[in-house]
Amino acid sequence: MTIKLIVSTILCWLCMQRTNAQSEKQSVTGETVDFPIPPRTRPRVLVNPNTINKVRKRFESRKMKPVKAKIYTQAAAKNSGVPEGEKVTKEIYHAIDANAFLYLIKNNKSAGEQAVRMIKEVMPALNTKNEKGVDDRLNHRVIYSAAMVYDWCYDLMTDEDRNFLYAHVKRLLELSEYGWPMTEGRITYLVNHFGEEKIPNALAFGIASYEHSPDIYNEAAYHLYGGLVPSRNSFYPAHRHHQGSAYGPGRYDSEVLSTFLITQMGAPRPYIDAQGKILYHSIYNRRPDDVIFSQGDDFNPNFLYRAEGSGYFALFGLMMAASEFQDPYLQDEVQRHIGFKDKFTHLDDGVLLLLYQDETLEPKSVEELPLTKFFGEPIASMTARTGWDMKKGVDSDVAIATMEMSNYYFGNHDHLDAGHFNIYYKGPLAIDSGAYAESAEGTGKHGGDSGHWNNYFRRTVAHNTILVRDPDEPYRPTSIWDAQNEGGQVVNAGGPIEQYNGGAPLSYQDMASRGKQVELLARSFGPDTIVPEYSYLKGDMAKAYAYSYLNMQPKVDKAQRSFVFFNLKNKEVPAALIVHDYVTARKANFKKRWLMHFVEKPDVDGHITTVVKKPGRLAYSGKLVNQTLWPRAENLQIDVIGGEGKEFWTESASKNWALAKKEDIDRFEAGRWRIEISPKKEAATDRFLNVIQVMDKENEALPVYEYETDTQVGVQLADRAVFFSKDGSLLKNDVSFTLKNSDSDIRVLLTDLKEGNWILKGNQRQEKFQVTESAHTIYVRLPAGTYMVKLE
Repeated sequence: MTIKLIVSTILCWLCMQRTNAQSEKQSVTGETVDFPIPPRTRPRVLVNPNTINKVRKRFESRKMKPVKAKIYTQAAAKNSGVPEGEKVTKEIYHAIDANAFLYLIKNNKSAGEQAVRMIKEVMPALNTKNEKGVDDRLNHRVIYSAAMVYDWCYDLMTDEDRNFLYAHVKRLLELSEYGWPMTEGRITYLVNHFGEEKIPNALAFGIASYEHSPDIYNEAAYHLYGGLVPSRNSFYPAHRHHQGSAYGPGRYDSEVLSTFLITQMGAPRPYIDAQGKILYHSIYNRRPDDVIFSQGDDFNPNFLYRAEGSGYFALFGLMMAASEFQDPYLQDEVQRHIGFKDKFTHLDDGVLLLLYQDETLEPKSVEELPLTKFFGEPIASMTARTGWDMKKGVDSDVAIATMEMSNYYFGNHDHLDAGHFNIYYKGPLAIDSGAYAESAEGTGKHGGDSGHWNNYFRRTVAHNTILVRDPDEPYRPTSIWDAQNEGGQVVNAGGPIEQYNGGAPLSYQDMASRGKQVELLARSFGPDTIVPEYSYLKGDMAKAYAYSYLNMQPKVDKAQRSFVFFNLKNKEVPAALIVHDYVTARKANFKKRWLMHFVEKPDVDGHITTVVKKPGRLAYSGKLVNQTLWPRAENLQIDVIGGEGKEFWTESASKNWALAKKEDIDRFEAGRWRIEISPKKEAATDRFLNVIQVMDKENEALPVYEYETDTQVGVQLADRAVFFSKDGSLLKNDVSFTLKNSDSDIRVLLTDLKEGNWILKGNQRQEKFQVTESAHTIYVRLPAGTYMVKLE
């Protein structure tokens, strides 16, 4: 159906006011889609009449001197287009961009004519055989260059030139994934390739060529405003992306480019302002060794292998977000990454390096940020640090823990990892196991030919969380999705189970209609919000283990996990993570296993597990000591699994889902070992309580004291104590607790308290506390003794 636009000609686009367009084409919600249309003025792709002088000043600024030199070098790289029989390279499209830019900024007519001549030679050299899906990423990038030439060199082109470019862009769009108009395949607005570069690059050319024909712009804008914007606005408040540590920033690059294109043509931002906070997750999850904690399908191991820092491969998204949202902390990250110079290929794009930055924005050090950040629903998680100290590398005394309570499984590059945690101290200690690499079964990285990805890496068994195995749970041995039943969480996102995108839903609304997989129950940190002494997160993961589309009873009735991270401010033992789990299965014979993965082999002595980092490429020297208090010693079994031939073992399949190349284990920090903690006796309900401390390898763990009452379990170490409800439910009756003698007052965290006003009494002290519905906690400093808290 053609798109009919209602355009008001009386609006003055010279003043950059917004003009909305109406469409007869129906959106995913059945409503028409409104979107702004391009102004009549030029330039309007990445630059407009109100910003061009600022760009000229930037080009001549001292800070941009190296970029200016790069642009001139790139402009001279080619004096013609593509020699016959050769493939289009980045040097060629860089030359096109640079020459077009020199005409825009310096009115260099010969450079502009060169850009027009080169783009005319390049376009026919792309996908010469007109084959479906060939070199899509390259084609889209050159379409982006064509948009710059069309807009910036408009007055140097004839109608024939413009018709030529338009026809070839349409040809390439029609041959690309999803076709043009984009009706082919399964369009998913929330995940998959539809959220990558095709939309913004088509949008750019559509902005440039709007008067020639509005169809390219209208098609791209329709899908942007009608599908991508509402789906992404739904999770942007979480300040993180659901597609992991690599694909998340990568997809974000395209998302923020769409915003940049729209605002630079003079219209308001399409997405909500929370879009500007998405990369804060990468900032908080960056370890002192300059590696970002792996999450989801992380495909970029070279930062580990070559020790060059785990830079965003979506560096331009970081630049645009800093500039667009005027964020000084993102600008600090931009400057830090640029310091890596040639280690990031993004730094080859001279024109984009200049356009995406705001050299007048002064950075603020990320080390000014609070040490704990809660990333909200619908991708709830928390990252807690004892400091920043990003300059000392592996010698840094900073400890970090990430705690996951993701409310939904988004599919595609997301993993079935609700309840997972990572721990770092002078090396990766508790890790996300597996690798997005070639599998020993099949030659591909992922999908139906990769046993490692399908049966281990993306599944719960590869993460630090809980397995609950129903031996009778239905599974299909011929299916890539259920080739073995390890007892983990399941695909419930809403898409076809046999599809590579992991059952990905069409939109956020589609996914949300199926309900959350994790209910967020509580979260808090403090008492100082900048340097918290504790960080607390709790959720119930039960629904993550139940097939919502099968007519069967859930195998788990309750799977509550509570995290407490203590910044101990102790030089010998800087931090501890306490993990309390209360799990009820439908049947007593559903085996429960508590998992933690490591790079090195763990040593198990009774209820204590110890892992010591070994120096390798980097001089790691940290140590992790885990004390398992529940199950009790008489009911406790700790199995060590791993080593040669069992690195990625699953018991249910009696199989190691090996990688094709053993060196990828180290390159991806994939790990070789794990512990599985389980009760010896069968029971429907089990509790797990683990106290994990980190320290230098020559130091010893702090003594841990355990408490148990009729309603609570708790632990005390050094001057910190935490108490949990015994069965995970909220406490609303009188609660008493006792603290052991200590050299100083004890900082006590009481969790699982019903919201309301509580009175604390004991040791000739009485104090009132207000417990909020979001936190359900009291944090108080007390001397040793016996106390009672009572709900008013």
